[in-house]
Amino acid sequence: MAYDWTVGVVTSSGGLFLAHATGLSAARIAMLGSGDTSDLLTWSGTPFHMARALAPHAMEIRHAGALASGGHHRLDRAKQFWRRLRGIRFAPLHTDQDALALAESANRKIAELAPDVVFVAGGSSVLARLRTKKPVVYTSDTTARLMFDYHPSFADLSRRVRNQQHELEQAAIDRADLLLYPTRWAARSATEHYGANEAKIVVAPYGANLSVLPSRESVLKRDTNNTCELLFVATNWPLKGGPIALDAAWT
Repeated sequence: MAYDWTVGVVTSSGGLFLAHATGLSAARIAMLGSGDTSDLLTWSGTPFHMARALAPHAMEIRHAGALASGGHHRLDRAKQFWRRLRGIRFAPLHTDQDALALAESANRKIAELAPDVVFVAGGSSVLARLRTKKPVVYTSDTTARLMFDYHPSFADLSRRVRNQQHELEQAAIDRADLLLYPTRWAARSATEHYGANEAKIVVAPYGANLSVLPSRESVLKRDTNNTCELLFVATNWPLKGGPIALDAAWT
């Protein structure tokens, strides 16, 4: 069955995007990710708020929960060992072994949930080896190529792990029926580095991960003074630019 995808940015309820297949009413969407997508702690709550945004639009969201990965903990221990011994790092969930284990777990979940659409939020390793005839939507804020030597967990990886992560990223991009990226930076990497078909890419900026959004009126009517108040919210202070924010506040 061919699908015509309608995509737009949803701003209510901390929403991120709206994607539905034409002809499907009250579509059932299976939400998968590298962690439990119903947990606010997974990916800073991004999948959780995606699901909340989709629900009011005649979408029935079914979370797959945490997926089993046979080698995750073993690889994490190996990463620590090699970091101490040689400075060469192994990143969990970045190998074909884990991708196969994740796919096996995801395939069982999809069969149980019986969705109309499968939505994978982050984690190319989850999607790379997935076997399903259901249309698949994949969203990520980056690609493997952009993360190498940029994000700490992607720094100093062995050549073997880098090559496997490239292969998994390629397989995930090829496997998806619709690719959603929040920035042109990420979308451009998908096309330039992985040959993604531009026809199936949509740049859909992510919204705020807030359960309750303030109204426009309440924000515009707020009393102002000569003091500039800055609010910085982040789980990882150095990675998210905390020192830069602090320096800007004192400059």
